Amino acid sequence: MGERSWFGPGSGVIITTRDSNLLREADQTYRTEELEPEEFLQLFIWHALRDTKPTEDYSELSKDVVDYCGGLPIALEVMGASLSGKNRDGWKSVIDKFRRIPNHDIQGKLRISFDALDGEEVRNAFLDIACFFIDRKKEYVAKVPGASCGYNPEVDLETLRERSLIKVNAIGKITMHDLLRDMAREVVRESSPKEPGKRTRIWNQEDAWNVLEQQKGTDVVEGLALDMRASKAKSLSTGSFAKMKCLNLLQINGANLTGSFKLLSKELMYICWLQCPLKYFPSDFTLYNLAMICSTVTSKNYGREKRCETYYNPKNFSSM
Repeated sequence: MGERSWFGPGSGVIITTRDSNLLREADQTYRTEELEPEEFLQLFIWHALRDTKPTEDYSELSKDVVDYCGGLPIALEVMGASLSGKNRDGWKSVIDKFRRIPNHDIQGKLRISFDALDGEEVRNAFLDIACFFIDRKKEYVAKVPGASCGYNPEVDLETLRERSLIKVNAIGKITMHDLLRDMAREVVRESSPKEPGKRTRIWNQEDAWNVLEQQKGTDVVEGLALDMRASKAKSLSTGSFAKMKCLNLLQINGANLTGSFKLLSKELMYICWLQCPLKYFPSDFTLYNLAMICSTVTSKNYGREKRCETYYNPKNFSSM
C-alpha cells in the first residue's frame, strides 16, 4: 500500500483486489456480494441476446451456461458475447465444449472464446495487446500492424471489443480484465513452459532479461518487452538479439545497445525505446520493415524528457 505520508490530509485511497492479504493495514474492508442467480442470468442474456429474458428456445441453454460459469461475471460476459448471433446448434456446440472443462478451470472456460476467434490476425492482435499494449490508446495500437502490413486493424479491434475480450474506455485506452490477460499469456507460455526464449512473446521482465543476457533467444520470438529505466545495468549487446530472426515488436526502454545493429531482426516493425541514448540510428540498422518508432530524447534547453513518436513508411526506406 505504500506510505500514508505519500498522501495529503483528507485523502482517501480505494483498493480493489482478489487477495485479502493485501488489505491487512486498511482502515476498513468491504467484501462485495455475488450476484443473485437471476442477476447472473440477466447479465448473460444481455450479452448473448441483447435482452433481459431468454426466449423459450434458449431458456434451458442459458441456465446451463450460467451454471457452468460458476458465478464469474467476466466468464458470463465473454461467453455471452461469443454466443451472440449463433443459432441453437451453435450454442449447443459451445456448451458441449464448456462441459468438458473442470469447474475450477477459469482460464479454460475463458479460452473457449479465444479459440472461437476467426483468423490468425485477430488472435495475434489479442495476444499482442495482452502482452504489450494494455492501457495504450486504441489509435496507437492500431498503427502498429496497420503501418507495416497494409491492412486495417480496426476491424480486428472491434471484433475483440464485441466479444468482450477488450474494452475501450472513455479516453480511448484499451483495457482488459486481469483474468483475460492471464489467459492470453498462458496461451503463449504453454508453448514452452520452461524456456521463455522459445515463446512467441516475452513480456515478463525477469524472463526477458535472462533470455537477452544469456543469449537464449530463438527465431520463434516475435515480441519482447524489457524496461531497464530503473535498473543500474543498462547495457545490452545487439548480439543478444542475433538468433531472434522473426522479432517484429521490441520494447527496450532505458537500454543502451552496443554492437552492430545488423544483428537486429530485419522483421522489426515496431520499436518502443523510451530514454533512448542515441541521437541517430546507425547506418547499419536495416529499416526496411520498420513502421513505427516511439522514443524519448532529452531537451538540452529545458533538461526534461520530451516524447517523440516517428512513423515511417516502409516504401520510403530505399531513399533513406
